[in-house]
Amino acid sequence: MVSPRDLSAGTAYYRVTYARVDRTIPGVQPMIYVGANIFPDDDPASVTYYFQDTVSYFNRGPVTDPVHDSKDPEIETLVFPHTEREVQLGVFTLTEAIAALTDAQKRESGGGA
Repeated sequence: MVSPRDLSAGTAYYRVTYARVDRTIPGVQPMIYVGANIFPDDDPASVTYYFQDTVSYFNRGPVTDPVHDSKDPEIETLVFPHTEREVQLGVFTLTEAIAALTDAQKRESGGGA
């Protein structure tokens, strides 16, 4: 799993979630890291790490770019805030996401992990 200190703006990360407690049905959400405490109303006493959906990022640019709102307004921008703990538990590099999916496959087929 990713350490928040290792996050790099503009880099793709993957949120891996599971539909079942036995972690046999994974879901993967690709997202681009855009920075920490990027909004004026963010609480300076705590750190929020922000990720943006890939479609809006590559079509409109990062939400942190001043011209973002003027580009392709028909494309909705989704921003995903994460706490430090959420980053540590559920945000992965591509290699880590593949490993998590492989583990889920093994569990599903009865191979354990």
